[in-house]
Amino acid sequence: MSVTLTVCEKSPGGPPAEEYSLELKEERITVRDLIQNIVFHQVYKLNTAARDWNRMADDREQLLNSKPAGQGRTVDWVPKFEQALKAFEFNQIVLLVDDTQVEDLNEFVDLTPRTKVTFLKLVPLVGG
Repeated sequence: MSVTLTVCEKSPGGPPAEEYSLELKEERITVRDLIQNIVFHQVYKLNTAARDWNRMADDREQLLNSKPAGQGRTVDWVPKFEQALKAFEFNQIVLLVDDTQVEDLNEFVDLTPRTKVTFLKLVPLVGG
């Protein structure tokens, strides 16, 4: 049975938090698989936005106007997933499931339609 949960992405001092719904096929999932699904969704949105921009703009318009970041190439989700796993392992991102921090990639979490996953990207302090 599938479940739709809310994902919230935050970065201290960054832009306002972005929230979106994410549908998953399983109600019980490992933290690793949860991160994989989030990263895949993010990359899919990025690649779709670049394709939509290409469809809207004719050749002349594309030459005259600056293109969105990443436009003209497709982003591969696998390296981004590996990067996210490393960031998780080195505490550069924190993952909260219903306000409870998860710390092990192999830990299982139970998801419901009320589940809120917060993806908090931490920034290193300068000089410390």
